[in-house]
Amino acid sequence: MLNGAHLEVRLFLCDVWEKYCQKQEMSKLERMTASIIAEHPEFHTDIDKQAPALQADFTPEGGRINPYLHLSLHLAIEEQLQMDFPPGIANLHRRLTAKCGSEHESVHQIMDCFVDIMLRAERDKASMNPEAYIQAIRIKAESSRPSRVPARQLVRQ
Repeated sequence: MLNGAHLEVRLFLCDVWEKYCQKQEMSKLERMTASIIAEHPEFHTDIDKQAPALQADFTPEGGRINPYLHLSLHLAIEEQLQMDFPPGIANLHRRLTAKCGSEHESVHQIMDCFVDIMLRAERDKASMNPEAYIQAIRIKAESSRPSRVPARQLVRQ
């Protein structure tokens, strides 16, 4: 069952995509969000107020990626990169992009670290550890070949 916050995020993404498709004027945040959605054609049919996905529960057992969560994580990381917070993330992103050959893949590499650190914080009932987050990204950036290895395997628990 969706709570109000989840539905708000989903509706925001749907509204942005609708504005983009109709070539309406958008705010800076909406343009950034539309750009992220545009990079994910596999989610375009889900990002619609009439789509069954709007009300769907996405569980690991269901075997489908939650498009709303995935896009929201992209948005969170883009904001981190713009603010360079935690400090150093923008430089590490540039290094990862050069190594991966793709800015999008670099964001996915960072996303793996972000999700892992957030899950660890939730498990430990603690705040997110920005130093561990940056360290996990740094390890990926310095590796000979970044992979989609979860951060928990890169940084000590």
